[in-house]
Amino acid sequence: MPKKEKVIYEYECEYCNKQFLHRKKDKKYCSILCTNAARANKKLFESAWKFETRNCIKCSAQFNPTYKPQQYCSRACSMTVRGEQKTKTNTYVGTCSWCKSEVVKRLSQKGKHNDFCSIKCGEAFKRGHEEKYVKKFCKNVNCNKEFETLYRRQAEFCSKSCTKSGEYHHFFGVNGEANPNYGMIPWTKGLTKDTDKRIEELSNKVSKTHKQQFVDGIRDNHGENNPNHNFTRKQKERSQEQLKNYSNGATYRITNCNTGGYHNCIKGIHVSIKCNKKHYYKSTYELKMMNLLDFDPLVKLYDVEPFAIDYLYKNKPHKYIPDFVVYGTDNANKIIEVKGWIRDVEQYEAKCLAAKQYVSSRNMTYEVWFLSDIKNYENELKLRGIVID
Repeated sequence: MPKKEKVIYEYECEYCNKQFLHRKKDKKYCSILCTNAARANKKLFESAWKFETRNCIKCSAQFNPTYKPQQYCSRACSMTVRGEQKTKTNTYVGTCSWCKSEVVKRLSQKGKHNDFCSIKCGEAFKRGHEEKYVKKFCKNVNCNKEFETLYRRQAEFCSKSCTKSGEYHHFFGVNGEANPNYGMIPWTKGLTKDTDKRIEELSNKVSKTHKQQFVDGIRDNHGENNPNHNFTRKQKERSQEQLKNYSNGATYRITNCNTGGYHNCIKGIHVSIKCNKKHYYKSTYELKMMNLLDFDPLVKLYDVEPFAIDYLYKNKPHKYIPDFVVYGTDNANKIIEVKGWIRDVEQYEAKCLAAKQYVSSRNMTYEVWFLSDIKNYENELKLRGIVID
C-alpha cells in the first residue's frame, strides 16, 4: 500500500508577521515565544478595567472595581439603592392606631392588628391606657390586700403564701388517713451528724457570700442579731458573756464548715445485680426500692421508667413516665410509682387514672408507694428470711 504524502501548510505569524511552514492546520504563531507574548497582551487588554477608576452611582465616590460590571463603591450603597427600589413597590405608609404617628410597613403586614409604630403602642392599645401595671385585690378572703401586677399577667393572689393557704391549699380538708403524709416518719428521726453523713451536709448549706460576711464582720449572731434572741427561757437565764460566747461559737461553726449546697434528694446510678443493668435513680426512695427488688426472689425482672403514658391535664396532652415496672415469677406484673409527696393533687389524679386505664387491658396492676409502703415491703422481706445487704 503506497504511503500517504505529507501535506505542509504555509502561514503568517499573527504576532511578528513572519512567514513559516507547518504540518498542522490553523496555526497562528510561528513559535512558543510569539504564542506567550500574544497571550500576555490579550490578558492585559482584558484586565484593563482593573486599573481604571469609576464613580459610584449612589454617592459619586471614586473607586477601583473588583469585577467588570461593578457600579457601586460598596455593598452599603448597593443595598441602599435596592432597598429604595423595593420600598417603592412593597411598602405602604399608614398611621399608628395609638399615637397617630406615620408608619412605613410592608404590604404583607397591612391590617389593623399591625398598624402600630412599636410593641409598646400595640400593648397600650389593647389595654386602653399607657400604664403597664394594674391594681387588683387579693382573692384570698383572709387577705383581700390591694396589689399591683403587670397587665398581661393573670395574677389573682398577692403572694405565694396567699396562693397556698387555707382553702386554696391542695391538702385543705384532707386529714387523717386520707392525707398521703399520714403515718410517715421523718427520715432524720434518730439520726445525728455522727451517724449519718446527710445530716452533716445539711449543716453545711451556708452560702459562700454569707460565710465571707461573717469573716469580714458584716454579719453577727450576737445579741439582737441572733434569730433566737430573747426567745427561749434558757436564753433569758444566760449572762451577756455566755450569749457572746454562744454567738461566737455559732459564727465559728459557720465560717469553718465545708462549702456545700443543699440537695433535696440524692441522684446517681445503681448497678442491678438481678437485671445486670445500670439504673438511674433520682431520690433515696427509688434507690431503696431498687435494692429491695434486687433481693426479692419473687421478682423476676424490673425496669426503671420504661415507657410513657399519654394523659390529659387541663385539656392539654401530657406524658406520664412511671417509676418502675416489675415482672413477677408468678406472672404478676405491676407498675409501681414511688412518691415522697404530692405537689399537685389534680395532676396526680389524672396520672393515676391514665395509668389504671393503661394496665386494665394488659393484665397488670398499678400501685402508688410512699415511704411507709417501702418500709412495710422491707419488713416483709425480712420476715421471709431474706438478708438485704
